[in-house]
Amino acid sequence: TSFAEFRATFDTTDNHKIRGDQFERVCAWFLQTDPRYAGQIEKVWGWYDWPDRWGRECGIDLVARD
Repeated sequence: TSFAEFRATFDTTDNHKIRGDQFERVCAWFLQTDPRYAGQIEKVWGWYDWPDRWGRECGIDLVARD
């Protein structure tokens, strides 16, 4: 997926929760596709998608496996 195609999926409202979630998706996408990191990072999850999550979010947005 190109960045333009990826960005086209974003909501354009001014909802801060939605915009924050979108920013997290951008960060995860970047870590998985940028050549500097893609070879070092196996997987990136949002906190609520991480299989080893132990409770509510406490400031953790993304979890990466290297």
